[in-house]
Amino acid sequence: GAFDDCTSLHNIAVNPDNPVYTSRNGCLLSKDEALFIRYPEGKQRWSFTIFDGITTVGEMAFYGCKALNSVTIPDGVTRIEEFAFYYCWYMQSITIPASVVSIGDNAFDRCGNLWEAFYCGPEEDWKGIAVGDENENLLEAYIYFNYHTD
Repeated sequence: GAFDDCTSLHNIAVNPDNPVYTSRNGCLLSKDEALFIRYPEGKQRWSFTIFDGITTVGEMAFYGCKALNSVTIPDGVTRIEEFAFYYCWYMQSITIPASVVSIGDNAFDRCGNLWEAFYCGPEEDWKGIAVGDENENLLEAYIYFNYHTD
């Protein structure tokens, strides 16, 4: 929660010599670039595509990012952790790859305008995702199956 409620934060820059963290396009990542840790809450973009190579969208990664309208998660991401998109109030759509196997508790809680999800796999695979509690905003959205991002 080091960056919680930093509504004026537009960019996170990490010294290249840091052994634990790195940054790309103003976002905080693990050094191996597999864990997406934090999108700056004050970044004023309507849409965002998470970087290729990420395997986990971290806990509270997009917490409070009210400017975001649409997020695309790339193929290869397997986990969306707890509170990952918590309070992304204006987010209307999310694209989720078929590689996702778990969505943590409250990952989409307080996303009151989320009305459509684009899932890149078949409906039967969607039903196999372990979805934690308090994700009604996602589960009640209209879900398009077999969505292709290319």
